[in-house]
Amino acid sequence: MDSVEHGFFVRDDQLAKMRDRRTAWVPTFAPVQLQVNEARRYGWDATVVGNLQRILDQHAASLVKAHALGVLIVAGSDAGSCGVAHGTGLLYELELMQQAGLPPLAVINAATGVSAGRLGYREPFGRIAPGSLSRFIFTRHSPLETVANLRRGKVVVFDGQALASSDTIDTAGL
Repeated sequence: MDSVEHGFFVRDDQLAKMRDRRTAWVPTFAPVQLQVNEARRYGWDATVVGNLQRILDQHAASLVKAHALGVLIVAGSDAGSCGVAHGTGLLYELELMQQAGLPPLAVINAATGVSAGRLGYREPFGRIAPGSLSRFIFTRHSPLETVANLRRGKVVVFDGQALASSDTIDTAGL
């Protein structure tokens, strides 16, 4: 098994096996968190919301354990599922991973080098290293303080082209 997506209800012994077998975990908090956020819209009562929140809390505890054990953690938002936008959904997922207890550097690694390495792309990207494609971000707002700073103004360099963005993300058309 190469990866586990979602992995809700994963046990500690399963995390240890994942570490030993170098199985990556893509925890995906965003779809369930968005269900909690939008519960009123769905007509869900406090019991349903409480159950979902307990699942998220247990998932967060498992993520912290997985990190401590050395499990490969890959960021993925399950974009396209109900309420999870492409692009901005990944930023939200990164914020949720940090809120769950993953240090910002580990979150950034999950979204870059670890995921690029696990997906096995032929093109060398996801790392700042000789021979890798020039894909990186310049910003005055440290994502090591909080990954939410990735939403702020920055210059994105993608294969030699620089694209500037402001502190607001235009989601029109997403």
